Amino acid sequence: MNQPGILLSRNAFYMLMGAATLVYLIGLFIPIMEVDAAQYAAISREMMENHHYLEVLNRGQNYLDKPPLLFWLCAISFKIFGVNVAAYKLPSYLFTLLGVYSVYRLAKHLYDEQTGLVAALILYTCQAFFLFNNDVRTDTLLTANVIFATWQLVRFVDTGKWKFLIAGFAGVGLAMLAKGPIGAIVPGAAIFVHLMMKRQWKKLFQWKWLAGIVVTFLVLLPMTYGLYAQYGSAGPRFFFWTQSFGRITGENAWKNDAGYFYFIHVFGWSMLPWTLIAVAAFFYFLVKTFRGIFSPDSLTEYYSIGGFLIPFVALSLSHYKLPHYIFVTFPLAAIFTAAFIRHKISESENLQRVISISQLILFMGVLAVPIIFSTLWFPATNAALWIVFAAGVICIFWFWFRSGNRVTAILISSATTAITINWMLNTHAYPSLFKYEPGRQLSPFVSKENLKNHEVYFFNFGSYAMEFYTQTVFGYLNENDLSKKMEAGKPFSVVGGDDLMAVVNQHHWTPKKVEVTDHYHITTLSIAFLNPATRSNVVNKIYLLEF
Repeated sequence: MNQPGILLSRNAFYMLMGAATLVYLIGLFIPIMEVDAAQYAAISREMMENHHYLEVLNRGQNYLDKPPLLFWLCAISFKIFGVNVAAYKLPSYLFTLLGVYSVYRLAKHLYDEQTGLVAALILYTCQAFFLFNNDVRTDTLLTANVIFATWQLVRFVDTGKWKFLIAGFAGVGLAMLAKGPIGAIVPGAAIFVHLMMKRQWKKLFQWKWLAGIVVTFLVLLPMTYGLYAQYGSAGPRFFFWTQSFGRITGENAWKNDAGYFYFIHVFGWSMLPWTLIAVAAFFYFLVKTFRGIFSPDSLTEYYSIGGFLIPFVALSLSHYKLPHYIFVTFPLAAIFTAAFIRHKISESENLQRVISISQLILFMGVLAVPIIFSTLWFPATNAALWIVFAAGVICIFWFWFRSGNRVTAILISSATTAITINWMLNTHAYPSLFKYEPGRQLSPFVSKENLKNHEVYFFNFGSYAMEFYTQTVFGYLNENDLSKKMEAGKPFSVVGGDDLMAVVNQHHWTPKKVEVTDHYHITTLSIAFLNPATRSNVVNKIYLLEF
């Protein structure tokens, strides 16, 4: 394979990664989103306080739905840095850095230094990674550990050294501790497809893999013991089978039947601004893989396409799908996309021309979104935000038209586009949207002094974010419970919506204090909400009443 010249200098790489890191660090202080991230933060805080590290509890009740790695790490972070948003997000961000570094090292090992730099840049600046470092769930840890494990296992395949085997299967164990068996499926698919396509049967069936599996089970042992102690045999079975494979067989009760092609459009927006190049790279690698059936050397490596395609198809067969489920495959997509840029686009003037025009159109389209959001929907009045945004746009087009290398222009301008857009998202869009999160807005009115004097309850409403920010667990009241509380005459507060106010007005109760805020599920944005003229039609009110 020919080695093209330098496409991305280290200075340009470091500047782009540094600018992206600034945006990521700003994101550490963005409030926690309902429902999942807020719930996981509340569970982690509860774990830190009750010290039940092998038994995951949610509001004092058994919680089986997710493995404990995120809760363990966040509980430790809370111990060190206190209970706050940044402390919750920090472990996931640190693992993001591990994941990006692993992609760099793996792509460098499989191809060359330049491919490694490009792959790391693609991964660090794709929209999915910005998103799941804001809305932190278990997938950030899963993705980082999966690509770390894959990197180490590839090194083991090539060298046979035990240290890589042990590190690789420890990474698999951590990935499974983050989100279950999918943590083993992705590295396993990558290794299996490559060795099968290369006809390396001895390496595929060597006994050392069994020793590696033992390492994984040792990593999983504390969690498995905790599951058995908490639930009996049903706990480990749920973890190893029902939670993951049960979504394909139908055993798992969670279903939304999003359709087999759901993840195709998810990939379209979440891989931005690299989507068009990634799709072209995928089909190029796919064709070369089929040719590899007859010629093992059709591709330099089959790890990236195998580790991407098989989990992508398996996840598409699930009866329950959410966008972040496929993010675990993105590190491998970044590698085959970088290889395609490095060894295909850079060698073809026609491809460069087509990609250049396509990316330019894409830039103008995606840059329009934060402009519309920050002018028509939620006007941004801070001049500093617009100055930085304008500087980013100028850099995009300056590099585009002034760079002597068209591929270099594509790389730098694409990454700068992602950084510029997420600058506006993290500094303006998310803060604007969080005005419609009641848990964030009402929490300051439930002070620790207030909690000492009386209890706080929810009425036909719930907010994990509110429990996290106030560092307590609220009870729940129905109308009869509320009446009994009023008759008892002791001070208490209650949080609810219009149905709460209807009950209060019906009984002619007079609160001592009333706080009110708007409520909208900001993870499900709609045009009706974004449009100021129709926003009031879809926004509800949530009240904090003190009696």
